[in-house]
Amino acid sequence: MTALKTAANNSQSGAGSAGDVVSALEQGLVDAAKHASGAPVPDRHVSAAFALGWQMATVYRPSPQSTIAPAAAADLPGLAKLGDDERALIAVKQIEVGLAKLSSAVTTVGLTAPNFAAVRASFAPGVATSERCQAVLNFHVELLSTLTAADYRLGTAYGLGRTLADTCRNPTDLDSLAAEFKPNRISQLRAWLDDLTSALPPHAGHSVGDSLGRWAKWTAGPGSTWALPDHAINQLRRQGELWRSLLSADKSGQDMLCPGNYLDAASQLLRTSRGVVLRFVGRFWWLVVVALALFGVGLWLLISQKATGTDVAGAGALVASFGLTWKGIGASLGAIGGKVEMQLWGAELDSAIADAITLLPSPLPKSRKLLHRAPRGQDVRQQLAKTASPVQSRHPGATR
Repeated sequence: MTALKTAANNSQSGAGSAGDVVSALEQGLVDAAKHASGAPVPDRHVSAAFALGWQMATVYRPSPQSTIAPAAAADLPGLAKLGDDERALIAVKQIEVGLAKLSSAVTTVGLTAPNFAAVRASFAPGVATSERCQAVLNFHVELLSTLTAADYRLGTAYGLGRTLADTCRNPTDLDSLAAEFKPNRISQLRAWLDDLTSALPPHAGHSVGDSLGRWAKWTAGPGSTWALPDHAINQLRRQGELWRSLLSADKSGQDMLCPGNYLDAASQLLRTSRGVVLRFVGRFWWLVVVALALFGVGLWLLISQKATGTDVAGAGALVASFGLTWKGIGASLGAIGGKVEMQLWGAELDSAIADAITLLPSPLPKSRKLLHRAPRGQDVRQQLAKTASPVQSRHPGATR
């Protein structure tokens, strides 16, 4: 017993007690969270460039007018019930707003924003459709080159907005749907999203890329072997609006989640963390063996009747000299765990948001990454998509 008391007294300057690992682990996690490098700050210009590219696509190839009748004939018309000319003027004003948001990013590098006057004039009454399309096309080429020269990310975001708008708005049947979701096109879109993720709103780039990949899988799988559901095209239109709202910062990705999504993400985080721990043990098994061996030696010295207090304290000092104190182990685990946990939690939120926003016409084969975690919210959005306006013929003369 003398040895035990002496070891306890000397533990303050030696390896410490086993309880130290818990307190040190907690403090390590807190310190890791406090001093962790902050998440990348989104660039509002990038989101504005994406929204501008989307708007240019809608001006070049306008959407069909909604056929949903108002509840009462005397109701004020909504945006969808306005005439083609009225909606075109609104789109022109939206482009002007987008140009104003990006003006500082262009002028600060010594460039001049392209002149929008020709496009605005092309929407005057009596202007031929072909002339209007040519004016928009000319402005698009000049705008794309200016934004790319000012900041490559702006040019990429602008191109992403235009291409993603075409992907969601162009299909009218199974063949055109398959053409838009060809693997090489989707790979390019996802590459752009990966490039811009740090500049886009939090959890927008990865979640939209994941959702886009699921649509590509559906188009190549169930969508290619089954008859195209009647509501599939309208559902794709609604899907595009969800993608647009996230990437243009109109809506936060976490606004799409319900408590069940968070619980699912937390459960998956625990499973992923367990796998990380097992991989750590498998890779650094020798360190685990050494730690267990030292612990066993220390425990044997404590319970051995032949060991003196000096022996136990000396063993504790020897272990501490290698940095293997309980407090040190706890602090190291806490620092590593805090950094890994934040990254893993962000990845799980990306996946949960992708589950919540994806509106597939029919389910994909079961897979953890392809299951929908918010069936109630999704059913509501699917019903809205089914009641959207039918697809009509689009503006002739448009090029990709």
